[in-house]
Amino acid sequence: MTTQTRLVPILGTDNASCIGDVVFVHGLGGDALSTWHPQGKKEKANSWLTWLGEDLEQVGIWTINYAAEP
Repeated sequence: MTTQTRLVPILGTDNASCIGDVVFVHGLGGDALSTWHPQGKKEKANSWLTWLGEDLEQVGIWTINYAAEP
């Protein structure tokens, strides 16, 4: 299965008063969502990326999806 490389918006990415962006990059064998989720689920909700975005309201939180087989 081929994974298309793309930025995945998490929270605050459409905020006009954004002062910066943070992009999270997973490692080998990971993916854009499950790497950052405490139970390894592929969802944005209840991940620490979402929690960070809630704490840093003026920062856009992104992750990147790309193929990274070990």
